[in-house]
Amino acid sequence: EYKATQVYGFCITKDKLVCLVRDKGEQRFTLQGGGIDGHEHPEDALKREFIEEAQFKVKNIKLLGSLEVIVEEDGKLTEKTQQVRYICEADEIVEFIPNKDGWETEQRIFVHYTDIPNYVKWIKYPSGKEVF
Repeated sequence: EYKATQVYGFCITKDKLVCLVRDKGEQRFTLQGGGIDGHEHPEDALKREFIEEAQFKVKNIKLLGSLEVIVEEDGKLTEKTQQVRYICEADEIVEFIPNKDGWETEQRIFVHYTDIPNYVKWIKYPSGKEVF
């Protein structure tokens, strides 16, 4: 049986920019997303993650697809997840407050889609480019 465990989203603004976030203590930027809670539907998880991390709501959510992510360290499996990826539009964007409500997000930026590989490193790999 298919069981999604994570969601991530590419969110486009009306100016055709993509939102990225950076967590406290991190150097890298990422897409908004994370784990799916309990019996939460993946789209609901995506909406929640955008509110928690980017501090705005999304609309017009469209499924891009899903993929299995396997992480190995020293030849041993350390993580295996099923990610669902979406593309969506930003709804009303409000002022960003770093670490709002105790969440880990320290910075939110908007970049042109062609610049995403400069921030999200996995897109530089062949498998990432296919998803992108």
